[in-house]
Amino acid sequence: GSIRGSIFAISSLALGTGCLSLPIRFTQMGMVWGLVFLTIAGGIAYWTLTLMIEAARNSKEKDYSRLVKDSLGKGPAVFLDCVILLYILGVLISYQVIIYSLIGRVFFYFSGRDGDFNTFNDEIWNTYLYKFPIMLGICVILIPLCLLKDISKMRFTSLFSIASLIYVIIIIIIQSPGYYSHYKESIRKEEDLSTHANFYDLSKAFGNTLIFFPCLATLFFSFTCHAGAFPVYKTLNNPVSRRMNKVFRRSILLDLIIYYCVGVCGFLTAPVNAPPLIIYRDQLGKSDILMTIGKIGMC
Repeated sequence: GSIRGSIFAISSLALGTGCLSLPIRFTQMGMVWGLVFLTIAGGIAYWTLTLMIEAARNSKEKDYSRLVKDSLGKGPAVFLDCVILLYILGVLISYQVIIYSLIGRVFFYFSGRDGDFNTFNDEIWNTYLYKFPIMLGICVILIPLCLLKDISKMRFTSLFSIASLIYVIIIIIIQSPGYYSHYKESIRKEEDLSTHANFYDLSKAFGNTLIFFPCLATLFFSFTCHAGAFPVYKTLNNPVSRRMNKVFRRSILLDLIIYYCVGVCGFLTAPVNAPPLIIYRDQLGKSDILMTIGKIGMC
């Protein structure tokens, strides 16, 4: 019910593994434009959060779906429920894919095998022998968690997951100068434009694939926390407009600072050929035990 706890609740809802895909979006649309659109996305998130709570206060509703039903009708409310269900399904699938890939990379690290992970993944890990038993094993863990009636029982697990993600982000920030130096010395060639980092050229995002729109989707998706606004509204002590706006403002600002750090430092880590998630970057040297610890925590 405190402001501090509410800020953390809203901020942690938006903060997820999706922020690790910000670096590749920055390389595709340019780091400067990535920061600009990320800031715009944060501003729109704050505006829509305050708009929702103002509508809830006027209608005396404290439930997301019922508020939409009262404001827009039954059809949009049903559509909202379908979108939330589809969103949850997508999140669970993405977690399965990320965890499966991370387990493979951790296994490869401790196996002491020669070569790179891609060869190991194609020939050994990404086969029926490993793929389906592990994916089913993840489901065995996820399904009971989805059936909990009291989500507060997950608070310590949520804290651990956020701590693991923050740890990974800190590692990315600390190691980014070394990775950028390696890029400048070993990858960038003055005569080859394909090896140049994209700092501000937005036109590259409007090529044949129109990657600009998936980039915007990733940036705006980074602030998806609206479903958590009503639980905070119902539990916050004295939830007047000033206190709720303070919670939203500080939550979005906290997420923005984290996103700025991971986006810029991840961009400098892999200015060209950035992986879908920055933790899949090519490591410098034979081992990176600090990042491996982070991958284990995220699993």
